[in-house]
Amino acid sequence: MQIINILLILTGVLTLLSGVVVFAGSSKSKKGAAFAYLLAMIGAATWSISMFAFLRIAPGELDRAKICLILMYVSTLVDTSMLFLYVGWKRRATWLFAGILIMALVWLSASLALDPSLLFKEIILDPVGGNSVVFAQTPVMIAYMVICALSVVAFLFAALGAVRRAHSKQEKRGTEILLIGLVLAGGLGGLFDLALPFGGNYSLIWVGPVATSAAVLFYYYAVLKYRLISLSSGWLKVFSYVTLMAIVATIYFGLFFIIFFAIFRSTYPSAEIIVLNIIMVVAILLFAPAMSEITAFARSLVYTNQLDLPYITKKLTGMIGQKVVPTNLAGFLASYLHFGYVGFLIGDKLYSSGNIDISTKEVKALKALGSAEHNVWQDLPKTTAEFCEHLEIVAVGELKGDNGETIGQIILGSPQGKKVLDKKDYRELGVVAYFVSAIFAANRPAKK
Repeated sequence: MQIINILLILTGVLTLLSGVVVFAGSSKSKKGAAFAYLLAMIGAATWSISMFAFLRIAPGELDRAKICLILMYVSTLVDTSMLFLYVGWKRRATWLFAGILIMALVWLSASLALDPSLLFKEIILDPVGGNSVVFAQTPVMIAYMVICALSVVAFLFAALGAVRRAHSKQEKRGTEILLIGLVLAGGLGGLFDLALPFGGNYSLIWVGPVATSAAVLFYYYAVLKYRLISLSSGWLKVFSYVTLMAIVATIYFGLFFIIFFAIFRSTYPSAEIIVLNIIMVVAILLFAPAMSEITAFARSLVYTNQLDLPYITKKLTGMIGQKVVPTNLAGFLASYLHFGYVGFLIGDKLYSSGNIDISTKEVKALKALGSAEHNVWQDLPKTTAEFCEHLEIVAVGELKGDNGETIGQIILGSPQGKKVLDKKDYRELGVVAYFVSAIFAANRPAKK
């Protein structure tokens, strides 16, 4: 199977899933526009799948080829006209032009049903060179090209108008991202599915439907980034996650296509290579969470002068409300904060990632420190600083409860990779102390 066929299938699945998620997650006030988007994605999916079917048709099956071509012509116009209606839903001019496009669509469908040869002169079914079609130089074909071109240009202008009319900064940014995706998809589709075929080059008509996945990728990013729709229900979250996985798979096979063609000058990899790449996609999706752990661990070994704060706060956030063994938490922080040891002084007990020879008198001195600014003491009292230096304690942070009361201290010793802590280090340690406080405040530490 050609890689092109895989990309067409993935695009069909991706666009259809995107339409369902956007329609189901839209508010009541935006349900009409979302329905237009759903119809556009159904058109895009039909475009991709019908082209996939056309490229797979064997010689001698002209009737099936004609059906696929008719679906391709009609679904292209459905896709572009409904996208135009979606981005300019509330404007009367949009409805007027969309009505003209829909009437043209009905006329085109009826014309094709009566005489399919109005749009194509010859159908080439070649198992070696690939299936293709020669467009007919008829007034109907020219009208179809003009309608499609006007439809593409119209929804780009409508998207520009939607950016200017956005009610909030969030909606404006999301619409701008959608516009970028539409410009990319519309430009590629117009070039490879309108301009080049009209000039006699039909070998790259598959680029048009595959390019719609770019618009979906940009728009879906905007949907999730700026919360343009609601993903409150469980099944909608599952659909959304599956859509993201389809996007990842489409990007993967797109890159694979580029690399394979650049090296071998062919789009026909063996079945073994296709199966191997499908397994690789599944493996990447399944082991992506493990890869983040491996990457964070590798970074903690190499970049001891830097703190991977996003990863640490993500892990600490997941521990809030969970039963946590303090010594295990201390060991985790010691590894990823790059300190020789980390300890928690809660009550009269010290939970530490390593041995620390601290006396009862010194514990009382730490407990009597009072309140710290920004959760970490940058200047310790002289008497406390003396034994902290002896014990190689370089920083002490305050752990606070929900009401602001002190529930303990976090003790950090012998930093790795640097000798002196700077202001940035103290700020980051203050953030860590805040999350550790939330962990201990939310539950009782489990006994070792």
